[in-house]
Order: sequence, then structure tokens, then C-alpha cells
Amino acid sequence: MRTGDIKLSDELKPDFIKQGIKIGRDKFYDFLRIHHLLIPKLKNFVTTENSKHQFRKYKNLIKNKVPIRREQLWVSDRIYIKTNNGKKYLAIVTDAYSKQIMGYKLDNNMNTSLYSEALAMAIKNRK
Repeated sequence: MRTGDIKLSDELKPDFIKQGIKIGRDKFYDFLRIHHLLIPKLKNFVTTENSKHQFRKYKNLIKNKVPIRREQLWVSDRIYIKTNNGKKYLAIVTDAYSKQIMGYKLDNNMNTSLYSEALAMAIKNRK
């Protein structure tokens, strides 16, 4: 059974009062943490990629580059979305300066068209 620190603090408060112990919720949390009494958080994500593969890995060409205006640098990413109907893939093209999403595409598969259509939308949405 897992009991959270806030719930535990509330349940123990009457006993603390009887014993003359004055401790707030945050101090109680710190006490639990210092003495390694907190329950570790459950992993709430699934690893979906193996970045330690034998295929060619390309250099990061934008490392240490900071854009100084809009549409100078776009970055893209892919997100896996778990649905009741299976896995969906979302490709996003974002402007690195403004953090605005310039283009996106959601699909059932991870074909090249997923990325090319997200890029096409980004190009169409240029200002």
C-alpha cells in the first residue's frame, strides 16, 4: 500500500500534537526525504527509442547556435502518442527563436511523408 507524504502527514498530525511535536507538512516531507523514507516515484513513461544503435549517427549541426530572429532556425521532433486505437506518431516543426509550432502532422505510421508533410505545412506558414 502506498501512502503519500501529505496524506501521511495528515494522519499522523493528531499523534504529533499528543506528543508535543510541532512539524509542518514541508518539514515532515524533508524529514522523510533525509531519512530515505519516501516511496520512489513510479516511472510514467515508456522508452520507445534505442539511441545506441549501430546505424549512422549524424552530428548536431546546431549545437551552440543561438537564433537571433524568427525563422532563422527550425527544429523538429517526433512524439509517440498512445491511444485506444494503437500508437500514433506526431511530427512537429518548431521555430527555435519564437518557439512557435510552424507545422505538424499526425499519422498512424512513421513514414517519410509524416515529416515531409509537417515540413510542407511549416513552409506554407512562413511569415
